[in-house]
Amino acid sequence: MITFGFGVHLHQPIGNFDSVIEESYQKAYKPFLTLANQFPSIKINFHISGCLLEWLTQKHPEYIDLLKELIKKGHIEILTSGFYEPILTLIPEQDRIDQIKYYSRYLAQVFETEPKGLWVAERVWEHHLTKSLVKAGVRYICLDDTHFKYSGLSDDALCGYYLTEEDGETLAIFPISKKLRYLVPFEPVIRTIEYLRTDMEKGVNRFRLLFDDGEKFGSWPGTNKHCYSDGWLKDFLSSLANSDFIKTTLLSEYQNSNPPLGRIYLDNASYEEMNEWVLEPKAFTAYEKIKSGQAETNGFVRGGYFRNFLVKYPEANRRHKRMLYIARKIARAKTKARIELFKGQCNDAYWHGIFGGLYLPHLRDGVYRHLLNADLLINSNPAKPKITDFDACGKEEVVFDNQDLFLVVAPNRGGAILCLDLKRYGINLFDIIGRHRESYHQKIKFNQGNEEISQKALEPVKTIHSELRLKDAEIESYLIYDNYDRVSLLDHFFSDDTQVEDFYYSRTKQVYDVMTKPRSYEYSENSVKMSLTGFSSPQTDQSHLIKSIELLPKGLKFSYQLRQIPMPWEKDRDKPCLYFGVEFGFRPLKYLIINNEKVETERIGKTAELKEFSLVILDPDLKIGLATKKVPFDLWYFPIYTCSASEQGLERIYQGTVLILSWLLKVPDNDFEFALRWQD
Repeated sequence: MITFGFGVHLHQPIGNFDSVIEESYQKAYKPFLTLANQFPSIKINFHISGCLLEWLTQKHPEYIDLLKELIKKGHIEILTSGFYEPILTLIPEQDRIDQIKYYSRYLAQVFETEPKGLWVAERVWEHHLTKSLVKAGVRYICLDDTHFKYSGLSDDALCGYYLTEEDGETLAIFPISKKLRYLVPFEPVIRTIEYLRTDMEKGVNRFRLLFDDGEKFGSWPGTNKHCYSDGWLKDFLSSLANSDFIKTTLLSEYQNSNPPLGRIYLDNASYEEMNEWVLEPKAFTAYEKIKSGQAETNGFVRGGYFRNFLVKYPEANRRHKRMLYIARKIARAKTKARIELFKGQCNDAYWHGIFGGLYLPHLRDGVYRHLLNADLLINSNPAKPKITDFDACGKEEVVFDNQDLFLVVAPNRGGAILCLDLKRYGINLFDIIGRHRESYHQKIKFNQGNEEISQKALEPVKTIHSELRLKDAEIESYLIYDNYDRVSLLDHFFSDDTQVEDFYYSRTKQVYDVMTKPRSYEYSENSVKMSLTGFSSPQTDQSHLIKSIELLPKGLKFSYQLRQIPMPWEKDRDKPCLYFGVEFGFRPLKYLIINNEKVETERIGKTAELKEFSLVILDPDLKIGLATKKVPFDLWYFPIYTCSASEQGLERIYQGTVLILSWLLKVPDNDFEFALRWQD
């Protein structure tokens, strides 16, 4: 006899579209539970994230009623987690304890049962979590067999659960079988049954656990027809119910009836695929070469570490540090603000694998809106500017934080703006994600001209991890990569033969590279002034650039002073050829308004001699104006499109618009001034 733990995890992120969640409900959640109800002898372990459970309670109370009935009958065991599915290692300890306790109480209220086990979001594990989980009342968790193999255990040693401890506090850990994750539901049912039979024959009291995404039973490409119309899931449950050697179990029952196999201290890790996604493309290529020459069971060949998503994507790091900044402010705040913070800690917008993640603007907006709601609930009085290392870069930033906005200026990075939150609108105005090189992009280039790759978008795959799918056959032409971080208020010196396409294709050459050079600075209650001297050449230290930012009611004023700038002249022509430009990266727009004409966001262009223009934000409906009362500027504009993976395939996503205000420098000394204002 082999004991089989069967578990499903259901989750939909904060900010996801109702239509997307409803589709998953109709294709996966509802038919799975309906079918499971027909097999009362099959015991199933169940986790639903708090985000999704709240949605189901509101939209489909009948689903909650059925789930509650099955729990009462002992058919299903419910697991807890952080309420809004945070990566537990990325949030403060008190937040993780409070989120777990809050969700456990909620589950007890809804289902009239006290959860014993916890689902670790994305199975991201660090050993210090042990004590936090015990404090939150957790008895057991489930992690991948990958974690155990990294610690030297073989597959044959993973036929039960282990204990880990910290400061004498113990916690049970069940290993999830990767083999079973890839068999179910993608291979014929008999393959899974025979795998369990073979495992049973290796010894007595064998145990195996499959615990994976519930979306693979209906909402992943091709799986709804496979699982229900073609009958795979019914055949699987029937085979389990009729087996004379497989016994399904609830995990708490198994823990109560069986001793641990031993004690274990696991490395920092997640599941194998996550450890690969976090790698930079160059590192991933090296990893693949090493891995391809190793046996599948070699647990000593491993990928990266989850926290390095905050290095791979600086945009994720800034979002994470903004969350921590708010968390510190409201550590002892009232419950409503804390709940808004918890919603803003939902994990999906902080990383990227094959499910869109941080590349999806609506997910970023979802968590950010809740973070700013939390901030608004406790930020009642204007605060003085704060000098702090906001983004954990080792350098100081200047932070302005009041009832209306949150502004981070980085003198150490050329005086760039890292963040501009308009709190009452629930947005970061400069929330744009850059065009990052991804490991899977190489597969597109490798298959360029191969029709088969596009056709795969119409075919079901065995597993969502196994094949490359394209939602846009022209996506290869959008594989453009930024060579600097897309923050705002970036300074450029470039020649007059530069075209807007040079900026779009990341091939602009800087005449004087001042963009990231550190500036000396001074600040007051509502302004910051930053200076850079001697940047034009090693032979002179007379060139000088001063820029200032002043806070206005519903706006910012920018001032530039350029002094003794060496003027390169065109050969054989008595004409200046040096431009100075200031770059902004705006969140997704509806359109621009230039000379009273609407300009669509897909346009790449340039308009000369402007004194004002405006833009309309996509969501919320907010108008932004930029204007000068002094020297007119030329406006350069182009969209940012990323090419990123999702469960449906690789897709092109509009991330925002880059605007560059530029001036032709005719003399060494110049003064420029313009203001940015927002209105409903």
